[in-house]
Amino acid sequence: MKNFEILELETLVYQRYVTVKRIGTDTILKLYFVELDEDANDYGGESIKRKVGDILEGRLYINSVSKIKKVEGEIKYEQPNKYDSINAIVEITKIIDEYSFYALSSLQEEEILVEVEDIISFKKGDKVYIEGFLEIEPKEYLEDELE
Repeated sequence: MKNFEILELETLVYQRYVTVKRIGTDTILKLYFVELDEDANDYGGESIKRKVGDILEGRLYINSVSKIKKVEGEIKYEQPNKYDSINAIVEITKIIDEYSFYALSSLQEEEILVEVEDIISFKKGDKVYIEGFLEIEPKEYLEDELE
């Protein structure tokens, strides 16, 4: 679980696009999440639950990976646009199923969950280039999943 300070916040119904700074570092990331219990349209297109300057705690993951290929090279990432897109080279540490795996990345010290759109045939230790979306599952929704 990581803590982030919200630097920018855009809302679209239940969708939230945020630029955040990881607490205790200089790392700036662009993330996406769904605010399950707040429709911004009810509040003139604004969020009343979260504001710039608030702390967002949650679990990062990479979702909707549409491009993946085996590569050599340094583990790294880039966020090529204003929103939550991410291009990265990661190293697979554990295959979960044919659509998901855990990997080492330069986003955080811990492994990160990666979910892909097509069946994968890679193995532990492979380095892969991926293009997907960087998302965060806010802590309060993770707790709901565990109950």
